[in-house]
Amino acid sequence: MTESDRKSFESMRAATDPYSLHEPEHIPAADDSADATPGKQGAIRAGVRTVTAVAGIALAVLVIGAATVFTGPRVLTRQIGTLVTPAPAAQQRVCPGPVQEVSDEAGTRFLAVGAASENFRAIGGTVFSDRLDTSASASASAPNAGPLRLTLPPRIENSSFLAGSQSQLLSGKELSGLAVAECTQASGESWLVGGSTEVGRTSVLLISNPSTVPATVSIEIFGESGKVSAPGMAGLTIAPASARGFSLAGFAPGLISPAIHVSSRGGQVVATLQQSTVRTLQAGGVDLVGAAQLPNRSAIIPGLVVSKSAAVTAAQGAAGFGDLETAVRLIAPGSRDATATVTITPE
Repeated sequence: MTESDRKSFESMRAATDPYSLHEPEHIPAADDSADATPGKQGAIRAGVRTVTAVAGIALAVLVIGAATVFTGPRVLTRQIGTLVTPAPAAQQRVCPGPVQEVSDEAGTRFLAVGAASENFRAIGGTVFSDRLDTSASASASAPNAGPLRLTLPPRIENSSFLAGSQSQLLSGKELSGLAVAECTQASGESWLVGGSTEVGRTSVLLISNPSTVPATVSIEIFGESGKVSAPGMAGLTIAPASARGFSLAGFAPGLISPAIHVSSRGGQVVATLQQSTVRTLQAGGVDLVGAAQLPNRSAIIPGLVVSKSAAVTAAQGAAGFGDLETAVRLIAPGSRDATATVTITPE
């Protein structure tokens, strides 16, 4: 091979062999001398490249094998946690107490009429009862003037249950009838659908705070034309272990079928609506309306009585007796209209 042929061959091999991209023109050997022939020099360079490639492959195999055998130090982690058992809280229920009669023209003070009969029972403990203070808005002349608070201390070893109700039979000139109510648990939000502020109808909203902290209460009233705007319905303070009464007519007079939304911050409250009717000089009955379920897409009202009495039908034609008919009251508290379907299932 001539010198020119050797250079052409080396240039072509350098273009195709990645190991020879930066290879020098001449790799001197220990026995290299000036009289070495071109053939010997090419053989020496080829041998060096072969040894280098084999060494590279051997190193790669060694690294892979080492990574397989030596996995490095293991770091073991242990989930650290604390087992917390919530302390059971005492159960509380509030019975509305006796029916209240408005004792002033402004509708800001009330007088307890008679006494309610409360019945309660607990499973898994002993019930403690006491009366809430009503001096902020009602006369305390009667010994049982305020709502009854029922407290069942917590028990860790087993479950406990508390329930109660009250009833009161009245036969006065303005307050007459049977008023029955459930003793309910306090909450931060209540809806009461009932009452009326027409002439001859009196609706009293009684709000009880059985907790140990003050409650800041806001009242929203909805009527036939939507939400009622009136001063004094926000920022109402109910002291701990006390109750206050509010005349609904003082906020929204002339409503046929109102709905009331009571919300509280701080202490949770129990809201009850008392409704009484007087037609001319005749007492037309008294009711206690408890909190209904929160707004939902479906509701079930059990035990509805549709009267077919001839006396009721005849009385409905007289003045002031139009509300004797059986009716279902609906409210859509949202910003859009609602379409409802009412289905009645007989016995």
